[in-house]
Amino acid sequence: MRVALLLVVGLGLCLAGEIERQIVVAPRLGVEWLPDRRSQEAWRALFDPAPSWPTRDVAVLAVNHPQRLPTLWAARLLYDGEPWTRRENEPSSLRRWRAADREIKLAILRDLRWRRDPAFRPVLEAVLQRDSADAGLAISALTDLWLLSREAGVAMARRIADPRLSDRLPAAGLPVARSFALALLLEVDAPSARQGLEWALLKADGGERLAALGAIGPATAPDLVAGCLQHLTETLQAGRLDDDGMAAAVMACARLGDAVGEATARALAVLAASAPRELACAAAAALARIVTWKDAIAAGPLAERLTRESDPAVRHALFAVLLRLAPDRVMALPGATGWAELARHRKALEEWAWRRY
Repeated sequence: MRVALLLVVGLGLCLAGEIERQIVVAPRLGVEWLPDRRSQEAWRALFDPAPSWPTRDVAVLAVNHPQRLPTLWAARLLYDGEPWTRRENEPSSLRRWRAADREIKLAILRDLRWRRDPAFRPVLEAVLQRDSADAGLAISALTDLWLLSREAGVAMARRIADPRLSDRLPAAGLPVARSFALALLLEVDAPSARQGLEWALLKADGGERLAALGAIGPATAPDLVAGCLQHLTETLQAGRLDDDGMAAAVMACARLGDAVGEATARALAVLAASAPRELACAAAAALARIVTWKDAIAAGPLAERLTRESDPAVRHALFAVLLRLAPDRVMALPGATGWAELARHRKALEEWAWRRY
């Protein structure tokens, strides 16, 4: 009953001429539908509780009956029943069957990766529409659909990348599948990637947020990156920033680009003045590169950290920011040496420019 329902929802009535729906509903009918004995044995083996070589059986059917594959692969990919030869006294067979079932479905999806027949599009869409907790199967099916039809792949990837959508697919509940779908959308710069990127940067956490930051380039959706950075700054101030959050904050500093608002500049200043070494250096580097709100940034906390900081990398990063924000403070700091000379030179240039004006 469940397979029949998936068939109606996923394949629709328009494929009656291309896919034998009765075989999809009842795969045992495929034994009589296949003309040769070798193919019949290969089909039975795909439903065996412990198949000896399932990839070979998939290859046999793919080579001998390419015209029948839409029906065969739809029947096998949508099958979620028990193995045909399971005995009642085999308590461990179900676990072995689940592993074998997954291996067979992945082998079929790998075969579909090299086919460009539109008849397989509804098959792959039906696979993505079924309720499955296996991210590997969802990713493999989405990859096949993406290669077969970019339009259909974008539509399905959009429904996976953002779990807030009303028409979301079951794979939208899997962080790995969401990250993969978002990476595909960003690859073609689809407008629908915006929603998935908003979820990954502002709502998700851990590896999903890191994957999203790694998939975008500098100045891509700077407002979302800035919102992500501000959230991470608040988390740091609350003492709840974990290692993944630290890495995400470092990456966000590198993805900001040149358009930074006042609130983001303040968040960067907070990170440079209080964050651990890696994040402080990244925030200070971003701040030194794009100081457009220097009147809104308090130089005091940065200078105070410099007076007690001994790490050369952090000192170098903070000096680079203060040199642009407040050259007078750099000249007054102990141990500034060469930075003090640069500050005096910068001050002289500013005075010369003012007098010339």
